[in-house]
Amino acid sequence: KAHSIKPFETSEAYLITAHGNYVSHPDDSQITKAAQYPFESEKFKDAIKNGTELQITGIDPKDGSEYLYVVTPMQTGYTEESWALIVRTPTQTVLAEANAMLWLQVIIAGIGLAFLLASVIFIARYISNSVSALSKKLQDSGEQVSTAINQLSIAGQSLFHASSESAA
Repeated sequence: KAHSIKPFETSEAYLITAHGNYVSHPDDSQITKAAQYPFESEKFKDAIKNGTELQITGIDPKDGSEYLYVVTPMQTGYTEESWALIVRTPTQTVLAEANAMLWLQVIIAGIGLAFLLASVIFIARYISNSVSALSKKLQDSGEQVSTAINQLSIAGQSLFHASSESAA
């Protein structure tokens, strides 16, 4: 039975004749009845009639959920008419892995960004502390040079006074 085809656990499959009647349906009471299309029925009918593939998404008014419909033409027996296998899957199911992967990437990016930010802060503090230490050493050296120059000036004045007194 076609309805046993399930690419996903929540998928449903239908086999429909060229005239638009169910040949296989999960609900056996629908077999031989006219197929019901939840939206854009003309696109479904044209794809079945012309034997072309169709992938379409839309909201099913019965339950308000969005579904992906894949219409695949098929030939049965020796007939010239094209039948169609329609597989209906909730888009939420189809996108579940992609959404999970997206969240995983967001989490990894967030952790990477936090690690990068912590590294920048650590390096900035290290550089800041190094510059502060160097600045303090330069300040201390400047004070020592200033003291030495002051002492040299006092010694020079003393020498000047001493040599002035001995010359007089």
